[in-house]
Amino acid sequence: MASTSTTILKQPFWTPKAVTASQVLTGTDSGTAWTNTNATGSITFTLPKAAVGLTSVVSGLTYQFLVNAAHNIVITPKTGDTIRGLAAGGSLTLSTVGQVVQLEQIASGFWDIVAGNTFGSINTFSGPSTFQAEVFIEPTTGVVSLAVIGNGVQNAIGITAGAALSPLVIDGTSSTGYAIIFQDGATEYGGLGPGSRNVTGAPLASMCLWAFNGPVILGGFNGSYIALQVDSTGSQAGVTITADAATALQVNGVASHAPLTLTNFAANSAAVNYTNAAFTGTQIATFTATNKPGTATTAPSLWLPIQLNGTTYFQPCWL
Repeated sequence: MASTSTTILKQPFWTPKAVTASQVLTGTDSGTAWTNTNATGSITFTLPKAAVGLTSVVSGLTYQFLVNAAHNIVITPKTGDTIRGLAAGGSLTLSTVGQVVQLEQIASGFWDIVAGNTFGSINTFSGPSTFQAEVFIEPTTGVVSLAVIGNGVQNAIGITAGAALSPLVIDGTSSTGYAIIFQDGATEYGGLGPGSRNVTGAPLASMCLWAFNGPVILGGFNGSYIALQVDSTGSQAGVTITADAATALQVNGVASHAPLTLTNFAANSAAVNYTNAAFTGTQIATFTATNKPGTATTAPSLWLPIQLNGTTYFQPCWL
């Protein structure tokens, strides 16, 4: 054996070894920490047979692999064996400098990933887990690379950042894709992404939320909280709505509630600002109001200020 172990700690003393060519490993290589230092191309390590009866708890087979040069390390099991989390006979590829993985033969016919920062396409972790190193995930094409399922009692994912650091950074590398996709099973319902584009490819915004199969609904919790608040600073509008071929904004009211409420900053200030909405004609207007709502003939008692192209006008209001 290339290493010894202690039955108290049950942890091998690793023997480092750098190689530049592919290797067919044997039992005597157990306990070796392999690296591809000075390699000029991809290296394949073929594991020995995961034989019946071996147990890595005390003296089983265990190997470590570290990418030290910018070339792939491919780890391949013998025919009939499986690296847990991959398809039967599938190879595990380490492709990024700094990736490290430790494999152990615990159950007959299987190699288990027991340490490192690289995981196969399907791995299950139960109980609180803490990773002290950067984690690389090798996804299988068409398969979600990481899925976290909550138990209904605690949050599925909790992220805590240190001082002055962002708790989560999502880097969307495609200008036409989405950094986040919202879906239920195989049905996609929306996407959130930076650098989003419209149908012509022109930039829309630094952040864009899309609905694929229905509207985006914002609801205040239990009706007691504001569903959406937009704070605008500077000279730009807080919210801009652009219509392509349909109504840009539709507000539907419900019984006993106004569909839209506008609160002015101060009395006699404009509640609504129209731009490019007013126009003039050449006809003389006559105005006789004979169908005013209410129960009495009255004169306007209040005036509603409205801005048209920056000029404030007053709309008469009758009781």
